[in-house]
Amino acid sequence: RRDQEREGELSFHLSDIPWKFAEIGARFLGKPIANVATVILTVEAAKGIAAVLAGLAVAGSWGAAAAGVTAVIGNILNPWLGFRGGQGLGISAGVLLSVWPIGFVAVLCLVGVVTAATRSSHAGALSGAAALAIGAAAPVPAGWGLTDRPLVVAVVGVALVITPKQLARVTRGRAPAPARRRPRG
Repeated sequence: RRDQEREGELSFHLSDIPWKFAEIGARFLGKPIANVATVILTVEAAKGIAAVLAGLAVAGSWGAAAAGVTAVIGNILNPWLGFRGGQGLGISAGVLLSVWPIGFVAVLCLVGVVTAATRSSHAGALSGAAALAIGAAAPVPAGWGLTDRPLVVAVVGVALVITPKQLARVTRGRAPAPARRRPRG
């Protein structure tokens, strides 16, 4: 019985790489090992896409919205890590790419600009979440067959789920401070 539990845990952990790390996911691994971070981000996004497509196949647009938001919640509140999972940004990217590809591209550009300007992924994530919440009300084409209401639920749900963790990191001072440039000379 114990071996079966360990096998289940191992298969669950393989995509999150939590072995003895205080944080998991692509952002944490991006600093020391850029190629591994890209793989982890891709796997996280694929999990979000798979959740949305499975929900869409089983229960239509509402199922896709529910599966996407639930996947992000499960990534952030990981039961195998004491309900302290990752930031949920990679899996959120996959969910948003699935349900709202046009909005995803716009938000990705905004997040990139804000992250580059502030040198803080948390500020980028917060600006992206705000843009998602505002943009969900805009009359923009959905994605892969989602109707308007489930699209808004999925997009706003993802924004609401990732915001508290990002906001807590910024307000507690856990977010990296913007780099100060020294004058040359």
